[in-house]
Amino acid sequence: MALRPLERDGITLERLKAEHRVFLPVEPVPWRDRRFQTPSGKYELISNIVRQKGMDGRLQIMYPAESKESNPLLAAKYPYRLLTIHPLGSNHLQHYPLIPALQMVHIEVAADVADERGHTDGDQVLVYNDCGSLAGTFKVFDGAYPGTINIDEGQWGGVWRFV
Repeated sequence: MALRPLERDGITLERLKAEHRVFLPVEPVPWRDRRFQTPSGKYELISNIVRQKGMDGRLQIMYPAESKESNPLLAAKYPYRLLTIHPLGSNHLQHYPLIPALQMVHIEVAADVADERGHTDGDQVLVYNDCGSLAGTFKVFDGAYPGTINIDEGQWGGVWRFV
């Protein structure tokens, strides 16, 4: 039923099973006509609409409530930044059961975190904070920003638990 509207573009369940992924028939860049959905049609660094509502209107850095900038005490307790990046191979988690390589949780960490924690590739580790935990397989992520841990969005199926 979900694929029926795409059949006219040649996207069928059989094709998905055979090819594993198919590009959707959509424009790859939403502003291909060089017009943004703003009153001016341009990318706006300063929003006049927001100014009219009594706010500053300029871009501002807004740190998460649990960051070291906003909450140094919590950051001292949990010194690493967890990044839940959107995976390249799937839209959120709905394709994970179809992709064998995604059947285990991959916990990628920056080299400095690996050195501090004494872990090596393939170790089974637990990532946790006051809200919950996630178990997975450890891997050093070359080129990762220092102090970061990366777990692809949606890689929690079946292992997430609240503490």
